[in-house]
Amino acid sequence: MSTGDAAEQAARSERGADVGRSAEAEQVLHEGRSTDFGLEEIIEHRPLIGLIWAQDRHGVIGAQGGMPWHVPEDLAHFKAVTMGAPVIMGRRTWDSLNPRFRPLPRRRNIVVTRQDSWGEAAAASDERARHGLKRGDLQVVHALSEAVTLATQDAVAEGAGHPAPVSQPTADGTLLHDAAARAAAQSTAGTGTAAQGAGAQVEIDAWIIGGAQLFAEALNSGLADVVERTMLDVDVAGDEGVVGDTFAPELGADWRAVPAYEVDWATSRSGMRYRFERLVRA
Repeated sequence: MSTGDAAEQAARSERGADVGRSAEAEQVLHEGRSTDFGLEEIIEHRPLIGLIWAQDRHGVIGAQGGMPWHVPEDLAHFKAVTMGAPVIMGRRTWDSLNPRFRPLPRRRNIVVTRQDSWGEAAAASDERARHGLKRGDLQVVHALSEAVTLATQDAVAEGAGHPAPVSQPTADGTLLHDAAARAAAQSTAGTGTAAQGAGAQVEIDAWIIGGAQLFAEALNSGLADVVERTMLDVDVAGDEGVVGDTFAPELGADWRAVPAYEVDWATSRSGMRYRFERLVRA
């Protein structure tokens, strides 16, 4: 196997698959009073939680424990976006990763499972899992809320891990400083190709990378602030003859696309058309 093929396989394996404002800040903002200190000192933000997936035209995100397509550019995008941040996944998503490349490097891997002894069982059969548990870059929890708390504890201690809140005056004089504004402001790519869009960075404190059950739980509970998704111009059932069994969650009317992140369709070197999208909860 060539070096390029090995790198591509590693990337494909990776893709398998409030603190709120302080009372003083509320009063200051409500009364319109000025202060001698910056908003970043009086507004505490809860950490930003992102969801990331790729889907076909009909929302298919997986089939038989894997991805029914091969788009190297999406794999590279996934790696670039999640690198350095904790990644939260269900046990089946962990199982779908190539054992050679799990836990995903340079990210804290947090697996959510109902099986009490799963960590020990994984370590017994997977040398990399055993070392990951020992190093602390693989951790096992039994609820999504527990995973998010674990993943974001450092961000909370450091003020949500963001250099400063986004505060913009609106027409009525109020300040815009919510999670959606911060995520949108961090999207620096202009209109262009999907490859250019991949360069737009957003500082997310933890990424949920699958599967569908965790996505749905994060959305229904209001935990998710940002969705990073790759749209694939393919119908896996009709074009590839594959029956998808895992689907992306439906996003409600409170989700909107980030205009600065709008990109054109591009063609993968595998021949499939794709584009990257970022959406934030309005």
